[in-house]
Order: sequence, then C-alpha cells, then structure tokens
Amino acid sequence: MKYRKLFLSRVAMTALFAAALGSHFAIAANVDLSDYYRVLAKPPGGVTFPLPFTTDGVIGTSGFPPEVRVVGGDIDPPGWMSTTETAIFPVNRLFILFGNGDLAKLIPPYYMQQLGAVVGPNNEPCGTPWSWGGALPKHPLLVTPRSGTTATLTRYFRSSLPTGGCSEDTLSFPIAANAQWTLVDTYTLQAPIRRKASDGSEYDASPLVVLRSGVPWITYYFGYRMGLVGSQSNWLESNLSKVLPAMAQWPAFPSNKGNFELAKLPAPYVEGEIVEYVNFQVSPASALGHYFYASGLSEQALLDDLAAWSRTGKTFKSGGYVSVCRHYFAGTNATTGTHFYSADSTECEQLKGTTGFQYEGQVFRASRPVPSVATAQAVSCPRGTQRLYRFYNNASGKNYANNHRYVIERVYPSEAVTMVAAGWRDEGPQMCVPDAP
Repeated sequence: MKYRKLFLSRVAMTALFAAALGSHFAIAANVDLSDYYRVLAKPPGGVTFPLPFTTDGVIGTSGFPPEVRVVGGDIDPPGWMSTTETAIFPVNRLFILFGNGDLAKLIPPYYMQQLGAVVGPNNEPCGTPWSWGGALPKHPLLVTPRSGTTATLTRYFRSSLPTGGCSEDTLSFPIAANAQWTLVDTYTLQAPIRRKASDGSEYDASPLVVLRSGVPWITYYFGYRMGLVGSQSNWLESNLSKVLPAMAQWPAFPSNKGNFELAKLPAPYVEGEIVEYVNFQVSPASALGHYFYASGLSEQALLDDLAAWSRTGKTFKSGGYVSVCRHYFAGTNATTGTHFYSADSTECEQLKGTTGFQYEGQVFRASRPVPSVATAQAVSCPRGTQRLYRFYNNASGKNYANNHRYVIERVYPSEAVTMVAAGWRDEGPQMCVPDAP
C-alpha cells in the first residue's frame, strides 16, 4: 500500500528506553462506556426546565448539551429560545416536541436513565420504561455500562390516554392489564466507533442497538462525554410479517426520515495535561534532541526519574471527542525504541497490522481538524480548541532516529522558525487540543 510505505519511510523510529517505556498498556476485552452513557441534569443552583441542561457530574468548558439536528428529511423542530449558540438545538427538544406525553420523553434525565423510553420513532405509543415512579433510578444496564452488554425488557404499550399522558395508571405507566401491545425489547451496548457530525467533525460514539420483537428496530449513538447525539432507523418493511400479530395496528415504525445527528462538536472538557520531554543522549546527531509525550501522572513521574530525560517546559491540554492512539516501534535493537501518536482512526488501525509496531492503547483524547478545502496552515479546529502542529526530523537515510514533535498553536510561530532552521519538516496541524491555559 502506497500510504503505508510512505508512512514507514518516515516513522521507522528508534530512541526511547524500552525498559522504562515499553508496550505496557493492556487492551481491555470489553470497554467501559461510562463516559458515553451520561445523564443530563439541571446545572447546580440554577436553571429550570425547559432551559438548557448541562452534563451531570462533569466540570468543563461546555455549558450546554451538544447541538443535534434531524438529518433524514423529517421536519426539524425549532430550538429553544436562547442567546447561547450551543443551547439552540439540544437533543432534548426532539423528545419534547415530538413526544406524545410520555414523561420519559419530556424530562431530560429520564431518556438517559430509562433507555426503554427511547427506542422508537416520533409519536410512538405510550409504553413502560425501565422503571417508574419517584426518583427513577438508573437501570442496571447503565450502572457500569460495558460493550457487549445485552439486556431485555418486556414492555407494555397503549395508544393514548384521556389526560396526563403516560402518568394515568396510578401515577405510573401502562401496565399489563391495560396494554394494547406487549413487546420484548433487546438492547446491546457496542464498543465505540468513529462517526462524523453534520459539519464533518469526528467523534467517538457507542452504538446502542435495539431489537423489537426480535427484529432490527433502531440504533442510537451516544457520543463521548455528550450522551445521545444520533439515531439510525434499522427497520425494514420486509420484517413486518415477523412482528405480526403482536404489532398489529402499530402506528409509527422507525423511518430514516427521522434520523438525527450531531451538528457540530461542543467545546471539549479539559481532561489532563500532556508533558513534553526531550532526550539528547539516545540520538545525539538529531538536531534539537528526541521528544516524547507523557500522558499521565505515573508516566510523567517515571520520566522525571530518568536522568537522560528532561521536561522542555512545553505542555498541552488533553481532552476532546476522539481517542489518540499510541504505537511503540522497537527500533534496531532491544533497548531502543520510539512512539508515534495519531488521532486518525484509519492510521491507528493500519499500524496495528504493521510489523514492528506495538499498539499501546488510547492514551489521551483530542479532536480532529474539521475538513476544509483551505490550505493546511488554515485548517479549522472545532470550537474551544487550538491546532496541534507536527514536525518531523527528516531522519530517513541519516544517522539518527526518526522522531516527531508536537507544538500547540499558541507557540507555533516562534517554534516553527527554530524547528525548520534545524532541518525539521513542518507537517502542519494534525490534531486539535483544548484552547486552555
């Protein structure tokens, strides 16, 4: 593959102490999805429904839910009145304005806590959610959500009630005795995949796949630190005979017209700090030294204890909606090696199958540049982020190890002059990181 040959010619890296920083990240057999299936709740002390809601339990720069729009051709309901751009089209409004009185569709925390209430198209009949009454606890499926987890629920539906929506059955929801339809829903949480918002920006999302009466029904997408941000109808008219007579006279099957999608990314949460280290001993012929980026406190402490490595004083914040993978290349012998970082999911997967590279996991979070026809230097980053530029030391065919350096936009102008003068190649912005001090 032409791409892979080009990549390896630049990234045949050698230069970290493998004994100290070898491949030490375990790859979990199943993925903890707690940061995807988040509960939306009122911000502390303040705003009452139906004004914008913030993400429960998370402190960050995003003050409002992400902007979500209908993309399948159905009518996109108007947003709530707000002077804040990011509050105009939160996902909550899709269930408020398209709902049928079901409390689980009316109150934002309910649609996250009770997935049973979020499984169908607009104007779906009134049905039992996971539980009802009082504080409505989170369903066990979401207490510690992990990929591969499956749950089933027998649900009772009826088409309408005289008054009060779904709260008529003794302040509850439809019960078996009053059900017009009795159906079994199956829910499966899947490992994160990379998706694109309507503006082309990328984000990681966990699909929640729903079967109803044993046939594909709908998939919801829960974005990293964003919660519910997308849907895709899986219903096929050819499956109608498979759900009869249980769903005879059912009024509203899923349709692609009602699909919705994240419009653009909200500002990211700051999750940590990436510290730059330099080593002048491993590859002394390399101008300006050899760089490594420690992504956690334990790793930083490890580097601080190694005399050959020192902090440059340069750092950048971690945080964003895509994962950054790290690969370790062993180099020319057992004691030297180097690392490469990428937020490009295709590149990460390609390197997993490349001889000599060891996948070390997803080591921090960032954002990807928004696709643009502009020049590389004018690449656009999502809101609340700044460009992270990459430099390459042009080591191919020379007597020193390949290496890349990453420089944030705030210090890029001065650093670029120094790097290029020393023979490094400016490869332009490759990621976007939180624009925070």
